[in-house]
Amino acid sequence: MKQDLIFHLVSKRKWKQWQNDGYFRPEPQEMKEIGVQPDWIRCLTGDQVEQYANQNYSNRKNILMLVIHIKRLTGKVEYRQLDDGKEYAMVEGRINLDAIIDKIRLMPDENGKFEIHVEQA
Repeated sequence: MKQDLIFHLVSKRKWKQWQNDGYFRPEPQEMKEIGVQPDWIRCLTGDQVEQYANQNYSNRKNILMLVIHIKRLTGKVEYRQLDDGKEYAMVEGRINLDAIIDKIRLMPDENGKFEIHVEQA
């Protein structure tokens, strides 16, 4: 069963930079650099957030976890297996801001690691 909430991690600076006209959309060139197709935004399920944060954002501050309600998205969501062998929720195109129901600032511990526990009912 797929959950109603998915998550996207982004730096606070890029969050401000990539908002435009009621949507959040990373720049296509930057999406290519992180290995994602330019027309799709990689999102995470609750059980993927901690590992992904520690692999990609270890020792970084000012990271935001966007909480996205799938049913509010105007674009399509597909679950796809990527090159790392894991299945991710992929949002087509852009994320409308009203689908983002919360932004949570993540802070690493003294070792630079994140402890993130997401529970969904």
